[in-house]
Amino acid sequence: MTGDVRILMREMARSGDPVATAKLRAVFQFDFPDKNYFYRLSVDRGTCTLTEEKTEKPDLRVRCSSETWARVFMRHINVRDALVNHQIELEGDKSLFSRLDRYFPPPVV
Repeated sequence: MTGDVRILMREMARSGDPVATAKLRAVFQFDFPDKNYFYRLSVDRGTCTLTEEKTEKPDLRVRCSSETWARVFMRHINVRDALVNHQIELEGDKSLFSRLDRYFPPPVV
């Protein structure tokens, strides 16, 4: 799989688990300032849509470099280490971040 964050975000949106997100209504904002990419992933009761735009008041904002997110997505770095080392910044409902694997199951690699 590629390390291109644009492809990875589309894959993440496609992998949304409709059962795990059946009761969820949330907006996830992913900001990749190194590439000037901004993605809004909206979940509405089992349906997930991805748009390339900023959202001012998401439920959760994840900010990191595109390389860091690709490495997290591909399981090449530990998420906790990236958080502790400030490679990933979170704003909003951090509990949503802790459930990302449940909402968007990772690819089998």
